Amino acid sequence: MGTFVDYNGSMEIPEKKREEFLFRVQKIVELGGLMKLKKVSMHGIELFLLRPLELSKDGVAAGITTFNFSYFEDDAWETARFSGKDLYLCSEKVGEREFYDAMIALYSLYAIYDENPGWVIDNDRKIPWEQSMGWINHLFGTKYCPKDVAPIKQKENAETEPFSEVTTSEYFRQTGYTVFWYLSGEDIMKPDYILTDDDRLYWWDGTNEVIISENVITLFEEYKLLFKSMLENELTFKEISGDYFCKVEDFTQEFIEILSDIDEKYKRIFSFESMFYEFIENKDKVEYRAAAGLLYYLSKRYAKEGKIIEKCGSWDIASKNVICNEGRMRIKQYLAVLANKKLREKFFGF
Repeated sequence: MGTFVDYNGSMEIPEKKREEFLFRVQKIVELGGLMKLKKVSMHGIELFLLRPLELSKDGVAAGITTFNFSYFEDDAWETARFSGKDLYLCSEKVGEREFYDAMIALYSLYAIYDENPGWVIDNDRKIPWEQSMGWINHLFGTKYCPKDVAPIKQKENAETEPFSEVTTSEYFRQTGYTVFWYLSGEDIMKPDYILTDDDRLYWWDGTNEVIISENVITLFEEYKLLFKSMLENELTFKEISGDYFCKVEDFTQEFIEILSDIDEKYKRIFSFESMFYEFIENKDKVEYRAAAGLLYYLSKRYAKEGKIIEKCGSWDIASKNVICNEGRMRIKQYLAVLANKKLREKFFGF
């Protein structure tokens, strides 16, 4: 039992199109939130860190990229594999949410390069092209239409109107019948959680791909004031940070302990590997210690809202309103900004 997806056409990519195809696979993987979890152990504590995928492109063994984790879903599925040498993709169980959506887009890409396109198959069901091709058109500024992905025998009568563009947030928005199936009594009147660009701050680059809401900008302006007050006053630093991160020599252990505590309380909250090591390497700089102290403060500030995660049950079928509660998402947003150097500079100046 479970959901399996595949492409039933040819995965042979013409030699002159290999570079373009690899570029597109990499971008779908990146903006689709597909990642690996890297386990580290320090000071007697084990943590999982997020590592974005970089596709291997050469060598027989080194050319295989494996992955199974979705940033948007915060869940791991059975391992998928992509060969940078043969440009071949295969997967096993993919669930029915964001990891599934990303895999559908990857398989859909093959149809564009197939002389006699097949279909993307969900178990035994053919997947309509509108969503995945709409997202592909959005990502690459293309105008692919039904005729481009129609089998040879159907091309003559296929439509030539391009698939309407679908933004990344729209593409990964979950609307299935299980998505909001469970709500606690106290939260039943709250709006359903819908993925927006505010959940994609790690990918902000100043373009229109990620547009930050005024609400989040205002929130980070507040964080910025707290951050500046920590830099300007030692007593304020200690008050906001809970007396953590005051000593350089204690930083690494305290940082790991707080990240572990956040993961335990909010569930499946992971920092990015690059950010984790950057902070440790720069622990002598007060800006990094203050940002870590602010993380501690926020973990306490949003604890009440995040407590609903205790009602999660089985993660893969839990309500998005539980998994993506406000407290948990605020912590994810903050960690995403710390990992996005360009956005961190914009909000915090370092």
